[in-house]
Amino acid sequence: MTQQIITVEKEKDTERKSRYQEILDFSFRTLILGLVLAGIGFLDFIGLGLNTNALSSPIHHVLISVGQATALSLLISRSKLTGIYLIGSIFAFYYVLVPFLTAVETVIFVPNLSSTVIGRLYLNGIIQALIISFVGVIIFEKLQPKSSFSIYAKLIETPLSEWVWKILAIGGIYVLIYILSGALIFLPFAGDAINLVYADLEMPEWILQFQYLRGILWAVVTIPLLRSLRGDKREIQLLMGISYILLVATLVLMPGGISIIQVQIAHFIELAIGHCFVFGIVVSKLFRE
Repeated sequence: MTQQIITVEKEKDTERKSRYQEILDFSFRTLILGLVLAGIGFLDFIGLGLNTNALSSPIHHVLISVGQATALSLLISRSKLTGIYLIGSIFAFYYVLVPFLTAVETVIFVPNLSSTVIGRLYLNGIIQALIISFVGVIIFEKLQPKSSFSIYAKLIETPLSEWVWKILAIGGIYVLIYILSGALIFLPFAGDAINLVYADLEMPEWILQFQYLRGILWAVVTIPLLRSLRGDKREIQLLMGISYILLVATLVLMPGGISIIQVQIAHFIELAIGHCFVFGIVVSKLFRE
């Protein structure tokens, strides 16, 4: 009896050590990916000076980069995809959520940009996304195909009519979240300080249409990863919500963007709760289940 107890305790101890080792291994790989992502942000690939904020606030930039790397690491490590399929999925997911939509918003709110500058903005994002997706897959040793899992087979299983109504619906849901989170979260938290930042800002008449398309884009680039993730429903819903927060909401915390801290924090809370966490859960429930 005593020998059995000792054996069980040894097995538990071995299991605990194995878990600690896995956590340390994951943390180390994530840190490397975060430093690579930060390094990319410090570089000026196409001469637009897009690295100004990173160079002026390096600590903030590195912390945000490590946060984004954590999201990407969780998705890469939990995905059943490997090789070029995983690289492509991570590229599309990161590119659309971070550099692409950031560039689109820049074009919307700074309408006098030349076509050359606009093209370079998108090119810069493509370069960043290609590097980080390729490096991320290499760091987690998933470059070589190791499974027969086919995301296309999973996607084909869903009838076309179901895809259509779900994709159309998710855009409307995002618009609803956009309106409610602005009214119930951003405005109360920002208070009168909002007038100091946005007093002269004129929103385009088609801003809701843009948000509708944004919601659809977020969902479309999320679906391949979402359908390939290991874990139960709640884990995946939580993972997607947190991933959106780390990749998107944290961007507003970078110094140099919003001058008044109260408005900056209000934006972060609005994005983190509504646009990211709640929307991530909705996308997971709608397209995973």
